[in-house]
Amino acid sequence: MRDTDLDGFNLRQFLTPGTAEDFVEYLVPELQRRGLYRTEYAESTFRERLYGAGNTRLFDRHPGARYRGGAHLDEPVE
Repeated sequence: MRDTDLDGFNLRQFLTPGTAEDFVEYLVPELQRRGLYRTEYAESTFRERLYGAGNTRLFDRHPGARYRGGAHLDEPVE
C-alpha cells in the first residue's frame, strides 16, 4: 500500500457467506496493526463532507425528502 499509493480495496464475493466476514475478521485487524487501515471514522457523514457541516439530511427540495417519517405515496412529487 505504501509503495503503490493504494487508497482502497475491491472485495469480490467468492463464498457466500464468508468472503466479507473473513476480510473483516482476519485482514482488517492486521492492516490496522500495520497502520494501513483506519481504526475510526471522522465524526461526519458523507453528505456533510459533500455539502458542509450540519447538512446531515436531504435538502427539503429533494424528492426523497417527502419520505421522512414514513412513505407518503399519495402526495405528488413536484
